[in-house]
Amino acid sequence: MPQPTPPYSAPQYSAREGFTACLPTVIGYWGVGFSAGVVSHLAGLSVLEIALLSALLYAGSGQFIFAQMILSSTTPFTFFSTLFFVNLRHLLMSFYLARKLPHISTPQALIIGNHITDESFAVASVQAKYQTTLSFPWMCALNTTAYTNWFLANIAGALAGNLIPPVTLSPLKFSLVAMFIGLLAQNIHASETPTLSTLVAAISALLVIPLTLLFGPHQSLIPASLIAASCGLLLSYACKKIRAKPCP
Repeated sequence: MPQPTPPYSAPQYSAREGFTACLPTVIGYWGVGFSAGVVSHLAGLSVLEIALLSALLYAGSGQFIFAQMILSSTTPFTFFSTLFFVNLRHLLMSFYLARKLPHISTPQALIIGNHITDESFAVASVQAKYQTTLSFPWMCALNTTAYTNWFLANIAGALAGNLIPPVTLSPLKFSLVAMFIGLLAQNIHASETPTLSTLVAAISALLVIPLTLLFGPHQSLIPASLIAASCGLLLSYACKKIRAKPCP
């Protein structure tokens, strides 16, 4: 009697392939991480404090917010509440990746989820377009490579804080924007519905402008993403209902 076929088969992605997949984002990590280290140094943090901050917090936007709030003497409650809402998107990213990692244990899921970033999520989601599931070694190598480079970039920025004038940080901050543009283009290229994906990205970008004026830059990202994704879902459903086939 033949054995039943399992609902999934774990792909044999190696840690080396996960390391290689992370390399295109390393330049962005170094550009933003270096500037985060310099800004934290200018806010009065020591090299050891910056090292602990980048190792334990591990959030680019969170570290910039932390430095700004130190300079403005903001209360701890304001900092933690702001940081919570800014990084709430990680909950959505983890929900998505959980579907692509059905074969891992709970401790393994906690290890992966604790090191998810926007960049590693984008790389993993592109890889998930070509494979049904992702592997634990591949995800660990992807996240560890990103984490290590972010930590080293922060240390380098902290050590060079006295040597670099603040005005030179503006070009470094744009490296994050450039990296996200590349990741977005890669996601659209790998999508089964590139036209719909492009439209959703455009809707999200347009919504950010008025939402930023209403709620501020950090609070506008999640609502814009959710509204744009909902629009994409409705358009996809309408295409299947009217044209009897998926959207292009």
